[in-house]
Amino acid sequence: MILYNNPLITLVMVLGLLLYENKTIFASSNSTGFSDTRHAKIGFLIPSKNDKSVVQAAELAIEHASGNGYTFELVARSCEGPWGIGSKQAVYLVYDDEVSVIVGALDGRNAHLAEQVAAKNHVAMLSTRSGDPTLSRAYVPWYYRLVPDHRQQAEAIVSEIHKFAQNPSVAIITFGDYDGKKAADEVIKASFDNQYLSPFQTDEKDPDIVMQQLSDRNPDVVIVAGMSNNALELIRKIKIARKPWKIYAFAESLMIEENFGTEVFHEVHTVFPADFSQTRWQAFRNAFHEKYGKNPCPPLAWVYDGVRLAMEAVKKYGTDPNAIRKNFSQLQFNGITGKVTFDKLGNRDTQWEIVILAHIL
Repeated sequence: MILYNNPLITLVMVLGLLLYENKTIFASSNSTGFSDTRHAKIGFLIPSKNDKSVVQAAELAIEHASGNGYTFELVARSCEGPWGIGSKQAVYLVYDDEVSVIVGALDGRNAHLAEQVAAKNHVAMLSTRSGDPTLSRAYVPWYYRLVPDHRQQAEAIVSEIHKFAQNPSVAIITFGDYDGKKAADEVIKASFDNQYLSPFQTDEKDPDIVMQQLSDRNPDVVIVAGMSNNALELIRKIKIARKPWKIYAFAESLMIEENFGTEVFHEVHTVFPADFSQTRWQAFRNAFHEKYGKNPCPPLAWVYDGVRLAMEAVKKYGTDPNAIRKNFSQLQFNGITGKVTFDKLGNRDTQWEIVILAHIL
């Protein structure tokens, strides 16, 4: 720096330079957008733009849980499109949107892609939909699952079946999708522990053909797995035909768009936490109906609780993704789906049980 003969001018120049350098330092420290803000962005990944109810449940959670000096914004991105789009959308959430945490309501394959991005970029991710057990077996320390995995659901379903029937005939319907096949594999594994259960499995996608296959075999039990929209149509056909088959459905199979609660679904059995809160569910159901003019399907409770939990992380640890990632496993939360804590693999640590949808609806 040039020193002038006039001491006053020199002093002014030095002070100006110091102020400029300090401003630059402060700007650099805030360049991530997380160190000095009370506005938090929650990343939200969905399989398709058609999953409107899923987004609505997440938005309702944002509306209900603002506070503690923070404002929240839901940044939703769809993974609909060519294979691999899930990775790109997760990258956009991390770098373009600068979210503090990612909540996923994804199918298993897209959840794997998003998990890889979260692993590389050290952003906590919470899954609220797919039960694919291999998501936890990737051993990403900051990946968490709110829903029961397929293994837990299969074991609960198989155990329940043996309570009412000996040597039952069982049919597993997967509609050929990834999550359905993963779920069916776990049913088969659970069945090996009980030699007298030998399931029939079909990957047929057409509900009419599936219905004919079932009619020909006349099983005691039908297990619906996967995320195909045809699951809803098949359940309808079974009920309309007044078939006596007991129907069990994996949790993600019941994530549907239309109004839920008709008699078609009342006798469907599925897996929920033992401490599922009927009171909180009714409050959520009423609020959802009042805002959107339709009834939510029960699995939307996972989504609502997941977004609420993400916001609790922000309230407790701030908007910095690193702080959330390091402390997310310590969170405890009471939601619609009961008390939420996690085991060492990031799976939810709770007791799962079979519920009849009529008891929820």
